[in-house]
Amino acid sequence: MNKVSPKDRAKKDRELYFLNKVKAVYDDFPSGKVEALLGKDEPPDFLVSSDRGIVGIDIVDYIRGQGRAGSQVRHEDALRSKVIDAARKTFEANNNIPLLVHFHWYGPLRLVQAKKLSIYHLAADIACVVETGLIHKAYSTQRLDEDCWCGTSLDGLLAALSITRLKDKGHSLWSTVEAGFPDVSINELQTLISTHEDTFDLYLKKCTLVWLIIVADATHISSMAELPNDVREHRFRTRFGRVLFFNQLDQQVATLVGSPP
Repeated sequence: MNKVSPKDRAKKDRELYFLNKVKAVYDDFPSGKVEALLGKDEPPDFLVSSDRGIVGIDIVDYIRGQGRAGSQVRHEDALRSKVIDAARKTFEANNNIPLLVHFHWYGPLRLVQAKKLSIYHLAADIACVVETGLIHKAYSTQRLDEDCWCGTSLDGLLAALSITRLKDKGHSLWSTVEAGFPDVSINELQTLISTHEDTFDLYLKKCTLVWLIIVADATHISSMAELPNDVREHRFRTRFGRVLFFNQLDQQVATLVGSPP
């Protein structure tokens, strides 16, 4: 038996969660026993023994701007999260005050382009700004703009932030306010599907039909998605027998390849 790391187990549990979500709302989901493949047993992620034979199912995340090298948009999301987490820890090392702090950053790539700056340098400047903008009354909110950090490492990166002081023993939350256009393009979906076909011949060693489920989990703006009509009606080029798109926000499944139920 292959030894499975906690990271691989968590990944598989997440994939199974979304598989069950799709199964619950998609009428044409193959009936039969679901077998989760782990470690060296992959790909695909799952095998379903059904009256159609053995159906292999792979789960892949939709992340806006992704390619073979990953997603620059998601990379920026992760970098911002690291900066904010470091800033919160820096602030809380000297202040036992629960806060809601919401960050409004400038547009795409600004923070990525500035990554040569130390995360902890940015975090220290943020913590200093937050300390300066503190309000003594609980549940009062102070909104600060870039004049408050002009000349610091945050200049040109951070557009604004809002600080709400909570009552003692409240739970702090420091986060980015995200915004963007959720429409999905034909080209990025075709690239995602084609990229995932690299191991298609390995799938066929274990199953007779292969499905791909694309998941927009809505955890970040980069993974929120709306499918325009031209995307829904497009004929994608693929060897997959069926390609489904699951939108976590509305719990709906769209059939991109194959006959819809």
